[in-house]
Amino acid sequence: MNLFSPTVAAVCLGLLHIIVPARADDIFTFSGFTFDQRNTPDRGARLGDSQNLGGAQFSSGFASSTTINPINFPQGGTGFNTNLSLAQLSGLRAGLYAVNLPNGNQGATNRHGIEVRWSNNRAIPNMAGTDFVVYESASSISGVEGVMARVRTNHVADLWSDWFYFASTNFQITSGTEGIHSYGFDLSAMGVPENASIDRIQLANLMQADRIVGPGTNVNGSLIGQGKVIFDGSTEVLPDAGSYDGNRLFDATQLDPDPLYVASLRVACELSAPLLNIARTGTNMLLTWPSPSCFSPQSATNLLASNTLWTAAGGSIFVTNELNAVIISGTHSARFFRLVR
Repeated sequence: MNLFSPTVAAVCLGLLHIIVPARADDIFTFSGFTFDQRNTPDRGARLGDSQNLGGAQFSSGFASSTTINPINFPQGGTGFNTNLSLAQLSGLRAGLYAVNLPNGNQGATNRHGIEVRWSNNRAIPNMAGTDFVVYESASSISGVEGVMARVRTNHVADLWSDWFYFASTNFQITSGTEGIHSYGFDLSAMGVPENASIDRIQLANLMQADRIVGPGTNVNGSLIGQGKVIFDGSTEVLPDAGSYDGNRLFDATQLDPDPLYVASLRVACELSAPLLNIARTGTNMLLTWPSPSCFSPQSATNLLASNTLWTAAGGSIFVTNELNAVIISGTHSARFFRLVR
């Protein structure tokens, strides 16, 4: 099934598994995961203001400080865009910096967070395995501080998953003892159906009163676990700090994470076909549509034919003013255009 631009055809809704050709400059690896930066969320905001989001009570105000400009992050391509750091997306500071959560670092009793999303109505699909990674700056390998997350599963009805916490799976040194923990999130483990999509991610610190859905595992006399976060005290299972922590328990000083970057391991594509604009430029035609995009243009000469032949339109796609663009020669026989993926 193709999705078509409404320029020439009705939109067929659905999120496909798109394979976008990788470009070496956009591919990066760090702390056990490889990601294409073109799929990184590129919009963000801070969470707080005494809101209650999915049962999680947030404190007044918002996170207001940043920390750690890590060197040697990430590794791989040459064109890493530091403007996609969480400090930049949340409006706190330009460059590669992490956000201090919560404000004042009093995570035992306070909570703040960050929301990220994709521009141009894009979303990522739930596929097998880890779907996105939260990179969190740490002073040492044992300095785990934990990040919980929830995702929006329906943009029309504004439906969200529960909050989930999973322990760090990898750590990589950036300088001296400092490094970055990677927290992988599998959308299936968060209750998202296979092949469904999510278009927003919210992150926040755990608080000392937070618990995990049971039954949990007994470690040194304490029940610990990973998964759905509980806020009503109905379970005794504590968040499992993971194998990098000596006793696998968070103390009151370990609930102030510094999330740096959210990496999508899936291709971010539009939930519906974008609008294709056609304009004259001299003797040629200029086709434009929002960038980034998973769609590309096709052209045809006759829509009335029973076997209308659609072919790739124009030459190379270029980007100008956040628009994809392609020039169609004025001598080209095609007069009908659409976007497909």
